[in-house]
Amino acid sequence: MAGLIYTLPYASFGLIAGKISDQVNRKFFLGIVVMLASLTMGVSAFTTSFAVFGAMRVIHGMMNSASNPLSFSLIADYFPPERRATANSIIQAGNYIGVGVSSLSILLISSYGWKIAYGIMAAAGLAFGVGTMLFVKEPERGQFLTKAEKEKEAQKKREKEEEAAKMANVNPIKAFFDNIGVVFQLPCAKNVLIASSLRNFGGMIVSSFLPVFFGKNFPAFKAEYALLNAAALSICGLVASLMGGILADKLEAKTKWAKAYICMTGCALSLPLIALGTLSTGNFYLSVLCYALKVLVSGTYSGPAITMIQNTAPQS
Repeated sequence: MAGLIYTLPYASFGLIAGKISDQVNRKFFLGIVVMLASLTMGVSAFTTSFAVFGAMRVIHGMMNSASNPLSFSLIADYFPPERRATANSIIQAGNYIGVGVSSLSILLISSYGWKIAYGIMAAAGLAFGVGTMLFVKEPERGQFLTKAEKEKEAQKKREKEEEAAKMANVNPIKAFFDNIGVVFQLPCAKNVLIASSLRNFGGMIVSSFLPVFFGKNFPAFKAEYALLNAAALSICGLVASLMGGILADKLEAKTKWAKAYICMTGCALSLPLIALGTLSTGNFYLSVLCYALKVLVSGTYSGPAITMIQNTAPQS
C-alpha cells in the first residue's frame, strides 16, 4: 500500500490543489486537508475491507500532496524574498522530524499493533487540523510585491479572467493542463521541477530500500535501527534543512546561483555516502552513520529549491 496506489495520487493531486488554493482561503483549506488525511488513517484502523483500505490510501496520498502548495503559498505571503529560503527550510524541517518520529512507530506497532498506531496518529492529526484553522492567520496575497509588480499581477489577473470567460465552454481538463504548461515556460521553475523530481525519485528508492537492507543484514538490531533512524532523520534533517535555508538567504547577496549551488552540492555529496553505507555490510553503526551524514548533506536542498520557484513564478 506504499506503491502506486499512494504515489500516483500524491504526485498528481498537488497540481489541482495548487490551482484551487489561488481562489480560496488557504488556512481553512489546509486545515480541512490535514483533518481529511487524519480521518483516512482513522478509517483504515477500523475497516476490515481491503477495498476501503485501498481507497483510504488514495485519499491520504491526495491530501498529503495538497498540503504542500498550500503551505508554500502561505509562506510566500508571510515572508519577504530575502527571508523566504529560511522560512521554507523550517517548514521542510518538519517533514524530517515527522518522518523520523514515524520510525518510532515500529516500537509502537510491536507493542500495541498497527491499528492502535493508526488511531493515535489520526487523533493527533485531527487536533493539528483544527489548530490550523483556529490559529493560523491568512496573509494578504502578494503583500511583498512592489507597487509596479502588484499592478502587473492585477493586469495579468484581469486578462486571465477575460480569457476564462471566453473559454467557459472549453474542456476544463485541457484548460487546466494549459495553465500547468505556463510553469514549464519559466526556465528556472522548469529546471528545478525536473531536478527535484529526479532527486525525490532517488530519495524514495533509498527510503524504501533501507528498511529492507537493515532488516536483512542486521536482523538483531531492529530496535536500534528504529531509534537511530528516527534520530538521524529528525536531528540531521532538521539541521540540514535549516542550514540550507539560512545559507541560501545569506549567500544570495553574493551570487544569484547560491541556492542552486547548495542544492547541487548537497545531492552530489550524498552519493558516495549512501554507496558506502549500503555496500559495506559488516558494521551496523557505520551504515547508520553514513545514512545520517547523507541526510545531513542532501537535506539542504528543500528550502532553496522551493524558494527559487516562488521567487521566479508569477504570483497569480
